[in-house]
Amino acid sequence: MKGISVLNPNLTFLDWLRKWLTSYCINIRDSTRMNYTTYIEKHICHHKISRVVLKDLTTNDLQDFVVYLQQNGKLNGSGGLSSKTIRNIFQMIYKALKQAVGNQYIASNPANYITQSKASPQEACFLSKSEQHRLLCACQGEYWSIGVILMLFTGIRIGKLLALQHDDLQYESDIAYLNIQKSLQRVTDYKKTSGSNKTILRVSAPKTNHSIRKIPLLPEVRDILEQHISNQKLLSSKCSGLYEKNPHIICNELGKWIDPTTFRKCFTHMVEKAGLSRKITPHMLRHTFASQSLQCGMDLKHISSLLGHYSTDFTARTYVHTDLVGEYLAMSHMRENTSILRAGGSL
Repeated sequence: MKGISVLNPNLTFLDWLRKWLTSYCINIRDSTRMNYTTYIEKHICHHKISRVVLKDLTTNDLQDFVVYLQQNGKLNGSGGLSSKTIRNIFQMIYKALKQAVGNQYIASNPANYITQSKASPQEACFLSKSEQHRLLCACQGEYWSIGVILMLFTGIRIGKLLALQHDDLQYESDIAYLNIQKSLQRVTDYKKTSGSNKTILRVSAPKTNHSIRKIPLLPEVRDILEQHISNQKLLSSKCSGLYEKNPHIICNELGKWIDPTTFRKCFTHMVEKAGLSRKITPHMLRHTFASQSLQCGMDLKHISSLLGHYSTDFTARTYVHTDLVGEYLAMSHMRENTSILRAGGSL
């Protein structure tokens, strides 16, 4: 059996990807669908591989496409895509071709045998003690300063931060914690009507079970958050019943969620107010939390759990190499052994 489609022997690679996305990707998140659509309609659609008949697609075709993406894959024509993006594209292609094997359109999956370059580890950038102090001072009195505080002292991502509501602050055994159960994202609105926006803000469950977690709060952070919530409740009493019953912690004037872009603009304003010259992003506060946790002696298992990582290996690869201070302090325990250098004189 050669696995050639009897119903449509001229089905192209692009036609199949579109069919697969529509008919078989029925349980994926909107953000994943948005990424897949971009890969298919922006990166694959305009390349010659899109016109290859599916049953004739070879590993060589896919490998040539890998090389093309590495050299010229950016949509603005400024060079190649990152190894991570290419890997994401081919994970999608592999899944689509695996389904094609199951449908008996092809005999085997040619994506099994391609070679990709390894993704270079990105060094995590974090704020120094001085930068943290200046940012915290600058955000005092700002409407959404609580967002900076929570990111810096919990490592929470911006999407999960903006999805937090009052009832996500919970207590157990005299410990206050954030109950992380959802995330706010701007995604393509695949059900949009004519004239409506192409994208929509949507709260959904986190991508993986590891992201569903409890993040304990230090007493000082708890006190600030409780005061913030009290202030919101006082404001709600003046809104003639228009304020949300379960407001978002980072919210507009009626307690509803805000767009991540809006918060990023506010964050940029606070960074500029702090006089920090280098580019500081909200995600760097997550890196800062992880780095500080390492330097304070927290073990990798707990850091990984707090950050919602799928494994401690990932946490180690991302953060351990940045902890120069922690590594130095660990090595300082060996100083008693340096007495042999003094005893032996110059070598």
